[in-house]
Amino acid sequence: MVGADMKILHASDIHGDVLYAWELVRVARKLGADIICCTGDFCYRGEKAADVLRVLAEFGNVVAVWGDDDEYYRVPSKVDPPDGVEFVDERRLRLNGFVFSGIPTRRGIVLTHVPPPSFFDPPTLLLGDARKRRWLKEEPLCLLCGHLHFFPKVRLVRTGNGLLLWSRAGARKPVLIDLERLSGKIVKIRG
Repeated sequence: MVGADMKILHASDIHGDVLYAWELVRVARKLGADIICCTGDFCYRGEKAADVLRVLAEFGNVVAVWGDDDEYYRVPSKVDPPDGVEFVDERRLRLNGFVFSGIPTRRGIVLTHVPPPSFFDPPTLLLGDARKRRWLKEEPLCLLCGHLHFFPKVRLVRTGNGLLLWSRAGARKPVLIDLERLSGKIVKIRG
């Protein structure tokens, strides 16, 4: 549908679980993912973010944004991301012909920790960030988010001028995204 063959393993809310980070790397390799995208909350009470990022860097192609727990404990000012992990919180990054971004980007792959509120994902109506509602008007190709931990959701949604793949990963519930087919599925993780 999109015409480019790329698979993304989307994960969120790792919360310092180094073993889960290793499992994400294993699953990404097994499923043939090209990139791991992480939508925040690497730390647990301010700790272990550096350990989680070092493990994810073993995959070698990770794009990420920080989460609210990371910001609360000031992790971004304490941790230098290792080689192989790129943070896109306030910028755009072109990889394999796609734009990955932590800011609204038309037809890009937009990463955010807290989702915008949306009628096609009802829990976000109460728990989403209303300031990000306008992000959907930019018509990204994919919007990747996390934060809610429960009931992960993958849905293809028709927008004004195209389609949007909405992916909200849950705690220990990553999503495998196929950009060629513009589809996604929740992946079972061991443990």
